[in-house]
Amino acid sequence: MKQDIKKWNKMQHKSMIKYQENQRKKNLELQRKGLLFPKAAYDEMKRLGMLEKKPRKKRKQKTEKQKNIERLDKEWSLEVRKGCKCELCGRKGSIGSFDAHHIKKRSNMATRWYIPNGVCLCNGCHRFKVHIDTFTVAELIFRLQKKRGQDWYPELVKRANSIFKPQQVDFDEILKGLLELQNK
Repeated sequence: MKQDIKKWNKMQHKSMIKYQENQRKKNLELQRKGLLFPKAAYDEMKRLGMLEKKPRKKRKQKTEKQKNIERLDKEWSLEVRKGCKCELCGRKGSIGSFDAHHIKKRSNMATRWYIPNGVCLCNGCHRFKVHIDTFTVAELIFRLQKKRGQDWYPELVKRANSIFKPQQVDFDEILKGLLELQNK
């Protein structure tokens, strides 16, 4: 049994050596034809900058509208998180440990920067309760109705169902309103 294993190992070793020799022969042939560079030559050419570099893709410049949307999102978020208290679990802390959550979807432009559409939540409640559990969303809306009044949610729904396509003038007005709220 041991002899068979030794024989097999020798055969494997011989076939490996044969394979390596064949690879060397192929590489030499390719080098002669100029189709294959030795590693050292390739590294040297790369170091000297002789190899062609792929051009970098240029990033698209943000449009004025995209810049306005980003700025409004930041200002809205700051205004909503200003209370520094989670409206679901009551946890207090610094502004950086809270998230601004949209009650109606962010894609709805009519309510995207509307302050009553925002709620300040701690990171845990935002990620693990509100975005996963629909019962928690209903509970959150119920709590906010108690705090903000019975007319708050129907008014928010009415506004969310309206059509709004913001123009540059609208961005400026909304930003001015958000900055005024922050300075109070």
